[in-house]
Amino acid sequence: MSGSGWRVVIEDDGQLRALCKIQSLADGGYSVLCPYHEAREGWLFKLPVGLGYGPRKGKWISADDAVHYTASDRAKLSHHRDGLVQFSSEVKGKIRSGINPLGIPKGIGVFSVPIDVGVPTGPAFGISAWGLHDYKRVEVPRTSDLVFRQEDMGDFLCTPSTSNGYSLEGWLLHGRWRPGIYGESGDKRIRQGGTSPSGEPTSRELRVVELRGTKSFLGVHVSRMFHSFPGPSGFLFGGSRNRSGDQIVATYPRPDGTYSDAESLDYTPET
Repeated sequence: MSGSGWRVVIEDDGQLRALCKIQSLADGGYSVLCPYHEAREGWLFKLPVGLGYGPRKGKWISADDAVHYTASDRAKLSHHRDGLVQFSSEVKGKIRSGINPLGIPKGIGVFSVPIDVGVPTGPAFGISAWGLHDYKRVEVPRTSDLVFRQEDMGDFLCTPSTSNGYSLEGWLLHGRWRPGIYGESGDKRIRQGGTSPSGEPTSRELRVVELRGTKSFLGVHVSRMFHSFPGPSGFLFGGSRNRSGDQIVATYPRPDGTYSDAESLDYTPET
């Protein structure tokens, strides 16, 4: 790891593009940020993706079910060791964050699974990215970069020829999975089994990201995907859910006119 974290770089249309950065926090947690796209104004929301929703419940999630916010600067996603998952600002002091004296997030956040427990039910964070031509071009990768070339990626509900974006999944794995790690220092990997959308068994290779002061670790994978996106280029990312099923999500740039009357998360100094 470099002093500033791990940069995720992906190959798109024959060129390398910087997608995001993963940083290890001093408390044992991690943060995910996307400073390589020019978009700054975002649409953030808390979505009830868990309890009471899904095909068995007969109710699907819609934007009207969410609590909406806006931000005039880019947010970063942090998952702290105690389980707090929140958005804060890339540059300190731009977006409201932290906990108030009552233990409630000041901005947009949920209490999810503690780092030392791991998230066994699915990815702990995810990013959808499209229009990679607007992301920073990488001429020479750093030794600390996690580089995903086309042959390293799988396909999610698409083929290589029909894909129009990329999906990054970050898994928070408990320390008991450590015996499965292989590879050299700086390029550690672990293989994960699962099932495809059609129910067939699958296996994929995750890149390992170490955290501070904990046996838990991250596993990162990138897939090609097909989706209907709100603009020619941008990104959407979110973290793990709380016990009630609430998840926080941010998308950049904010689509024009989208919930323009929503509460702003911009930080205002107290007087």
